[in-house]
Amino acid sequence: MATLSYVQAINAAIAEEMERDARVVLYGEDVAMGMFGATVGLRDRFGAERVFDAPISEPMIVGSGVGAPPRAGVPPRAMPGGRAPRSPCRPRMAG
Repeated sequence: MATLSYVQAINAAIAEEMERDARVVLYGEDVAMGMFGATVGLRDRFGAERVFDAPISEPMIVGSGVGAPPRAGVPPRAMPGGRAPRSPCRPRMAG
């Protein structure tokens, strides 16, 4: 059995699912270029129609993530981004 880092395992799992089902698409902030390593090479492998960047707008990402899958006949899937969720105790920065 091969030894993989977490990032390599995530990449392999996404690729496996995209190979298994042509309806699967991957989109989010900085996924097309593989900014955090988990999506490196997937755009080249599966094409820009299936791996693409979302606008930097969380409401847009959530809305399209909830609305698009039922139109394709598949349940929504999610992969958290590279940032930790905001703690309710941590204040928002003004600006």
